[in-house]
Amino acid sequence: MITPGAGIDAEYLFIEYHSGDAMVFAVDGDADARFPSEAYLDARLRGLGAFTQVDDLGTALREDELSHRRAQAVRDRDRDRDGSSVSVRAERAAADLLTPTTASRHLIEYAVLRTAGLGRLADELVAQSNGVSARARRTVTALLRERYGARRPQLSGAHSLAVFLLTFAGIVPAGLLGMTRFGAQEILLPAAVAACVVGVLQLVVSLLVVGKPVPRSTLIQAQVSAVLSVGVGVIGTGFSGDSPAHQRWLFLIGAAGALLALVLYLVGRRDRVQRQRIDDALETAYLDVSADVEVERRRILDAFARELENDDVDLDELRAVRAVSFRLLQESGNPVVDDQPDSLPGYYLVLGHTEAWLPPSRMR
Repeated sequence: MITPGAGIDAEYLFIEYHSGDAMVFAVDGDADARFPSEAYLDARLRGLGAFTQVDDLGTALREDELSHRRAQAVRDRDRDRDGSSVSVRAERAAADLLTPTTASRHLIEYAVLRTAGLGRLADELVAQSNGVSARARRTVTALLRERYGARRPQLSGAHSLAVFLLTFAGIVPAGLLGMTRFGAQEILLPAAVAACVVGVLQLVVSLLVVGKPVPRSTLIQAQVSAVLSVGVGVIGTGFSGDSPAHQRWLFLIGAAGALLALVLYLVGRRDRVQRQRIDDALETAYLDVSADVEVERRRILDAFARELENDDVDLDELRAVRAVSFRLLQESGNPVVDDQPDSLPGYYLVLGHTEAWLPPSRMR
């Protein structure tokens, strides 16, 4: 039930639920917007404006005053080429939908498009761009599987995953040995068995790729495993003392297995060209797939440009709103930069989502 009045000013909406709970929302203009958490409320209310949920009327009034001051500053400072003011209401709504200090470029542009009444098209851009990223991830994995099989430098590669798990498994015998400090001498035999199993399995796994180079990450893990296994072997043999000889042999076999596995990996990487190729395998796959992604990105943007043209959208106005939104957020400490001010509105949105498959170091 909507209760007008109740001590609430005209710019604010007082909502009383059937449960008796009540909330205050500040109304900012007439832009189409969703409630932040009460999406099940009557959809007709969304046309009233952008709603900011607050705890009390005093907080709502302070938020409203701050918003008005910011809008006035923008109105006084920012003019478009013809000298007319940029839509202050759109600027405020675009900025208020975001977390000022952390919003990324594609989120800023998404808010700008929604504010301009292009929410449906923005959602379609996001869906299409996310589809491109999903296909790019699958293509990278397929390329690496085709070129390197189980040795591919991803944890989805059977060999890489096995070495990774066995490296961590080496902690088990070390932990069991640590328990002997509390007088638990009966733990020595399980520790010896665990050390032997881990070392032998490392050797078996290395024999599966004998003579072939493995990624640098796999080699590093094998080095860690070898150091750990040798340490456990030396300490376990020393602790065995009067224990049966087979117990000491179990520790030594485990250490030898891990060391031999490391030697086989080093031998497999002796060819410099092959070694460099597998170390750069992921980077090469990214480059190969990026070309196809760029084609898809251009296709999406071209289709979006035609949609905007058909809807007779003022592109200069959208660019101006986007530029002002960037400046507003930069003043709040956000490091984002509008480095393509003449690009088609939607460019940052598509770019951000079509790069989601890349590691952060390769994003633009």
